[in-house]
Amino acid sequence: MSWDGLSAGLEAGADPPCLRRLDERRTVRDFDDGGDEHENGLIWSATLWDVRGALGRRIADTLVVESHFQLDGFTTFARGARSLIDADRNLFGGRHVQQLARIVRRRGIGPL
Repeated sequence: MSWDGLSAGLEAGADPPCLRRLDERRTVRDFDDGGDEHENGLIWSATLWDVRGALGRRIADTLVVESHFQLDGFTTFARGARSLIDADRNLFGGRHVQQLARIVRRRGIGPL
């Protein structure tokens, strides 16, 4: 997000400067109950980046958009993961379920 976070990233010493990194190693163990959605959202952002790396842009984007139809304002990481898997079952016959499950388990998201 260098187009939006250049100054914030420069202040924080990010290299390259950015607002939010998608290549974090964070897992659910890093979840901060007192943290905000932006800080804790790094876990989910990194998870989706992993999905994109594993499945490619077109499939990942398709799954993410489709999965949003199952979510509401009170969702959890586990519900988000389940919605990705459900989207894959609906759109691709479950072809990527094992990869998706492996990715979310590595991030400590579950149960699946």
